Formats: sequence, C-alpha cells, structure tokens
Amino acid sequence: MKGTEKHSEKKINEGIYEKNADLGLFKQLLQMVDGNWSDSIQGICDHLHQHFSSLGLTLSVFDSNFNEFIYVSHSIDDTIEKVMVDNNLSTKRKSIMEILTNLYQNHNNLLDEGTFEEKDVEAMALTIFRDPKKAKSILEFLKPLALTVIRSPVAHAQYRCYFHILSNRNLNEANKNVIDNYIPQLEIALEIVFLVRDLYIKATHDGLTKLFDHTQGLVLINREMERVKRNKRSLTLALIMLDLDNFKIINDNYGHQEGDVVLQSVAKLLTDNVRRCDIISRYGGEEFLIALPDTPIKTAKNVIKRLKGSLEKQVFSHEGKDFSVTASFGMAMYDPEKHNDSQSLIKSADIMLYRAKEKGKNRIEC
Repeated sequence: MKGTEKHSEKKINEGIYEKNADLGLFKQLLQMVDGNWSDSIQGICDHLHQHFSSLGLTLSVFDSNFNEFIYVSHSIDDTIEKVMVDNNLSTKRKSIMEILTNLYQNHNNLLDEGTFEEKDVEAMALTIFRDPKKAKSILEFLKPLALTVIRSPVAHAQYRCYFHILSNRNLNEANKNVIDNYIPQLEIALEIVFLVRDLYIKATHDGLTKLFDHTQGLVLINREMERVKRNKRSLTLALIMLDLDNFKIINDNYGHQEGDVVLQSVAKLLTDNVRRCDIISRYGGEEFLIALPDTPIKTAKNVIKRLKGSLEKQVFSHEGKDFSVTASFGMAMYDPEKHNDSQSLIKSADIMLYRAKEKGKNRIEC
C-alpha cells in the first residue's frame, strides 16, 4: 500500500479501518496455506472464462471494512496476455491486483453491478496504459464491447466478491445466472481467505480503535526505517507521537464509555487526514504514533498542524453537554546514524512530546 501521493488538505470520507491494512503480511499468510482451495477458485475462473467466451475474467474479494481488494484470481486470453507483456505489465496475480486497485481508485463505480460500455472501457484503458494513443490502439486490437460486473452473493458481511468480465459481446441474464451454479463451490474455496483475513486483523489491530496495535506499529515502522537505510538516505521518514491532553478528566467526568468513543473518533480523524501509505498505530492508552514515509520535515509539520486543527474543531456531546479534546504532538525525523531501531526513533519523538506537555499542552514540538 505504499504510495507517493502528496498530503492533501482535503478530508477523505473513508472508513475507520481505511489505510491500516498491511496486505503484505496477509498475503504471506495466504501463501502459507495455499493449496486446493486456490486451485478450485482458479478452476471456476477458467470455466467461466471459457463459458462466456470472454477476453478476460477476474474474481476479486473486496474487504468492505478496509475498502480494498484482498484477493484476486483471473483467467485471460492470449491476446490480453500479449498486450500486457508488450506493455511491461505482468500477468501474475500481484500485478492484476495492482491494476484492479488502480482502476478502483480512479473509477469508484468499478464495483457497481451492471455493464460498462465502450466509453467507460476507454476511460479505464487510459487509466491502465496512461497514453491515450496507446490505449486507443490496444482497444482497436482487442475490440472489447463491454465490461460486465457481477457481484457474487457469498455469505459474509465484511467481504464482497466480484466478477469482472471483459467481452466483445453483451452478457444477458441467462449468462449471468450461470455464475449461481458455482456459488457453493466458491464459498467453500474462499472460506480460507476469510478465515486468514479475520485472524490477521485480530492479531495485528487494536480492538477498540481498529488501528494497528502497538506491536504491529513497531514492525511497520522498523520496515520503513530499513527502506530508508537501503536507499542511502535519499528517502525520509517522519514519526509523530501524539497524546490526548487531560484524557483522565474525560473519563472521570463523562465515563469510560465516552472515553472510548473519543478514542475511536480520534482514530478516524487521524485516518481521514493522512495518506494510505502512512502508518497509524495506537501506541498505548491515549497515545498514537503516525509514521509518514517519504515526507520532508516541512510537509510533516504541515500535516501535524492539520491534525491539530481538525481535532480542535471536533465537538463531542454527552448527555447534552458539549466538550472538545486537544492533543500534544512531538515529531522526530529518522536519522540512520542516530536511530538504531524503532524504539530509539520513538524515544526522540517522545522527548519532543514531553517538551510540548511541559510548555502547556496542545502544542507541537519538533
């Protein structure tokens, strides 16, 4: 989930889980249990691809809590494979997942059931191949008529399954109903995906805030530090530690349940105001860590100002009484010569946080 998009002042309306799934670990876990279940899913894709005489077909699993694809299987014609290879695109599952994710980020209606016709297909081809002339040439070569989206009624509240079928003909209802014959087999095969995903979430995320927990936060911060080290300091990493001010008073005055609501709201506020590639974790109690990869110090300071301002504007209400919450922020920039591990980097940010508390709270120290 890494990216290089700029920090935006615009808030993103996304779920509290958004931006906090470490798909790398989840995929590793899936690979450990790879077996007949994945062969079964691949067989379904191959059969439907042949039945529909389509150019290509993907079956994807979408996590509605994290708002992202977690699994994809596909079956494509030699013509599609040739186009991808000629354009330096891999036909491996990882590449297909990246393409699907890119399409979804640029075309939010990608998961709407129905048929995307020529104009929509052209727009999606441009998203994939970027060059308008190249996209037009490829479409003229493939001659696709439509992209049909069918949602598979797999019985799981958190996960949705989609078939995307690229074809040179429109699919009718009889064609679509064929998929129903595969549902029992599909549900059994996908059960391992759902199980591994649920276990992964429980093992790596804080139950209350749905952010990464303390341990997983350290794992991911260490990973980012190693990435900077490998690139010989051509990359940067900023680490922010924030602590809610006078949080005990909130618990004492309004109760621990209201305190939990505040923590959940703060977690969502942080999530809404940073990029997908940024790492947010609950460090403990009312303390949070935010790691900003590839972010220079000036930009990092602006991010903190935005977070601080958004928190100050948020109003909480309990039994008719309104109240607000502030936080103190400390920030440190990763220095490979100074910081040996995540704990040493966190200590530098914590020193700055302590200084902010000493100077009166609701402050930023860098």
